[in-house]
Amino acid sequence: MKNQDDIDIKRISLDIIRDYYSASRKLVMYPLGHPNTNDTLKKAVESLNEIFAIKRSFVIQTFGGRLIAEGILMDENVFVNGLLMDFKRHGIDTAVFYSDLLLGDLYHFLSKLIEPNSPIEDHFRKFLTSQNVKTIAVNIPKPKTLYNFDETAIGAANSKFSLMEHLKALICAQPDFSVAYYLGHLTNDEQVAEKLKIDLRFSFIKSRLPAVIKTLPRNYVLDIYKQLIYSSDWLGREAVPDSLKGLKSLWEDYFPEKPDYSILVPIYNTLKEVGAPRNLFGSMFDKAALSRILPLIDSDDIIELLKTNQAREIDFGHLKKTILRLVSDSNLGQLELLLKELLNSFASTNSDTRQRGLRLAMAAVDALEESGFWKVFQNYVKEMLRLGMSPRAGQEIIELIERVAEKAANCGRWQELKLSLQTLRGISNEKENPKAAEAQSRIQALAVSQVMADILVEAVLNGKGGVELYDSIAALGSSRIANILIEKIDVPDKAVRARVIKALVGMGKEAGQPVTEAIAAIVTKGESEDNNTWYRLRNLMRVAGMIRYIESLLYFEMLGNWKQKRIKLEVIAALESMRSPATGTILSKLAVDSDPDIRKAAIVAMGMTGHPDMVFYIKNLIGHPQVDLILVAAALGRIGGQKSRDVLIDLYENDRFFVVNKFSAKDEESIKMAIIRAMANIGDDVAKSKVELYSRQWLSKGKPFKSDFLSNTARILLGDRPES
Repeated sequence: MKNQDDIDIKRISLDIIRDYYSASRKLVMYPLGHPNTNDTLKKAVESLNEIFAIKRSFVIQTFGGRLIAEGILMDENVFVNGLLMDFKRHGIDTAVFYSDLLLGDLYHFLSKLIEPNSPIEDHFRKFLTSQNVKTIAVNIPKPKTLYNFDETAIGAANSKFSLMEHLKALICAQPDFSVAYYLGHLTNDEQVAEKLKIDLRFSFIKSRLPAVIKTLPRNYVLDIYKQLIYSSDWLGREAVPDSLKGLKSLWEDYFPEKPDYSILVPIYNTLKEVGAPRNLFGSMFDKAALSRILPLIDSDDIIELLKTNQAREIDFGHLKKTILRLVSDSNLGQLELLLKELLNSFASTNSDTRQRGLRLAMAAVDALEESGFWKVFQNYVKEMLRLGMSPRAGQEIIELIERVAEKAANCGRWQELKLSLQTLRGISNEKENPKAAEAQSRIQALAVSQVMADILVEAVLNGKGGVELYDSIAALGSSRIANILIEKIDVPDKAVRARVIKALVGMGKEAGQPVTEAIAAIVTKGESEDNNTWYRLRNLMRVAGMIRYIESLLYFEMLGNWKQKRIKLEVIAALESMRSPATGTILSKLAVDSDPDIRKAAIVAMGMTGHPDMVFYIKNLIGHPQVDLILVAAALGRIGGQKSRDVLIDLYENDRFFVVNKFSAKDEESIKMAIIRAMANIGDDVAKSKVELYSRQWLSKGKPFKSDFLSNTARILLGDRPES
């Protein structure tokens, strides 16, 4: 046998059948002992040697009108069909040829095979017995075939049956066979046959099993390992040597050229479960494997010390080294157990354990930063923050969260920074939380930190972060950062300006005071028309508006008195963003400005507040000669509510107002149409009834609605079909 990996059992079986059939036809011409007879028989036996190197027998069976060899259905050809006819003629359903087959025995079998059928029952077996043939048996029950015909796929013609694939399937189906082999319980052919129910040779198993083990799925190998480990009493001595030898051999057989050492973790856990002494590990694994088991042992020792309030016994350097080794070996499950136990120390009733746990947890943070394994770092931070919010954790957890925030900022880990700062902020706002004062102190320290400010501002200016960066700045609420950003609010780069504004707006009210002070500094210098002042002032006003900082309204009122149109329009835009009735006085003044664009913008802004208190200011604009009443009506419609509705009704029904103010019929019509539009937008019952009334009055005068959205809205309210 040259290469057992390439053996096709079906091909070999077909070759044997061909040689048997051919030999049976040749033997009819020569007696036993003739040179040609010997040559013919030797060729037939040689074809069996490939099988006999694997197993101790070769089995041919019949199944209906087909021939089976070693449990495999043979493709039909002249040799297969010929041998099948010979078997049927003599009533042979099974023929087993054993590995100690003699030429004379084969001669008697093949010679008899071509003879006519005998009427004597079971004549073929009786004939073999009479010739003292012991290496061939016929019609025996349940022969040990390599394949189980009932479970074997028939397949297409010329399909292959790989020996190694079949051996792999056998091993997977019977893991206890591998266990028995590695324990040394299989030492001969008989034991193999008894275990597998197939008469494979022990020498074949011994030579090929390592190659099969290398190709087994990981879970099958683990199952073998577990059974090997469980098979020995590790507290005694009798079974340990066999187990150690078996485990060592299994590791050597399984270990591929590019090993996946992760399999060591469940193996180690099983050994730990049964109490296997660590000093025996050297007898089970090679040095490379032991070097990867050592961090598992070290981490378990650290965990045990933490659980027993012996944190003082843990060396910082040893902890960091263990964490780094676990990371480098990708033993993340064990690492998570270690990190979890470190965090559990913060809930200890022993203050010394908590204090030492703090330093150890900080060392763990340093190690995770050094490793760059951010997925683990992220999960560690989340667990830490969850514990920080828990009442069972002591004050020490707050200092750890502060340390994590510093680390996260330094590494540009904005999500972890955001979560850390938000947690500190949340704890500080819980009045009844015993950790609130400590959290407030820590977040204030971070807020005034120049290092933290430099990192975050630099990230904003260079666009190094996304939403998490700006959320971090907002959670920190640092006036130091706000002041630095304000100095950058008028940089030439538009993208940088946008990021600065975004950061300041994200800070909310925390940025209000610094922004207001910056606006005040410009206002107190008096009006200036240079572009630099304009850009800076515009951006500051936008921030104040977007954060709705009404405390800055004093300076907006002053700016509203400046002559520049662009300043006034920007004041209006900022006030509109505030959406507060407190802006009413300033907007009212701008609503009667000499510039129509400013007037329009101011009235629109008043309406955009959506606040009912703004109706008072809008109502006072009615009657001013420069105020556009169509815009007034639209603004009131935008605000809505009873106050707006009543003002609109009074204006619509005050015919004298239109006469006294000398409105043309066309202007009056446009204003009233705008009022109807606004009333339709308000949409309460009173407004609907008024819209219906005004619309009928309108139609009764022979003035149809224009074909626009307004007329459609009015007609819908009246129950009529809108114009198309």
